[in-house]
Amino acid sequence: MSKQDAQQAEAAKSEEREKPTPDEKVEDADIFFAYHERQLECFRQSLEAEGEGAYDRWGLAMFHSLPDEDIEAQRVALKWGNRDALDHFNAGCLSASREEYGKAATAFAKAVELDPALSDAAYNHALALEKAGRTDPARKAWQTFLKEYPDSDEVREVNQHLTEPAEA
Repeated sequence: MSKQDAQQAEAAKSEEREKPTPDEKVEDADIFFAYHERQLECFRQSLEAEGEGAYDRWGLAMFHSLPDEDIEAQRVALKWGNRDALDHFNAGCLSASREEYGKAATAFAKAVELDPALSDAAYNHALALEKAGRTDPARKAWQTFLKEYPDSDEVREVNQHLTEPAEA
């Protein structure tokens, strides 16, 4: 064996010894996620303190790590318009979380209009109408849901809404 081959073999053995065990990999992942959460919290604090200026420091990488509702809140704060069905769906979720059910219903309706396959938006549209106290439009939206998505997992729940509407 040449000196170079021996060095390569020793390097390979050393590399093999340095490979983490599966348990160590989990610890490394835990460390990574803990670091990421700390960075995300710093980004949130920067957004609160600096507003749009936070993006000069952080760029959009951390923006995309935020939960959907936080992303939508940032889109609203930055006056970014909704571009597609998913944007309207997220706007509806943000409005619903703020108990602005009329606004949520409008956003969910637009999401369904742009992407009729988005059954979650259709379901949430009917639910938002119901929570807004708009019983007749909610009933019609539930019936439309059953017609458009007859194989949905939510059919049983929808039928319950038709027989016992949720309280506003």
